[in-house]
Amino acid sequence: MQAAAAFLHANRDLFPPGSLPNYPVQLAALAVRIYRLFAELTAQACGNASRHSDAAIAQAILAELRERETAAKQPQQ
Repeated sequence: MQAAAAFLHANRDLFPPGSLPNYPVQLAALAVRIYRLFAELTAQACGNASRHSDAAIAQAILAELRERETAAKQPQQ
């Protein structure tokens, strides 16, 4: 979890302006939301698979957040 938060903080420039919270508590909450995806992407780096670039990880995080926002806006049946 700390690694996800550290990634967000250290790679803020890879995210569009305003897409990451400015306050540490909000950034920590976002790290909780993206932790599983971040762990999956970085775990592959430890195995035989090729390592994802920081930019690729940031793009995957943005895509996941967009997907969640879209799903949240859709009416439940």
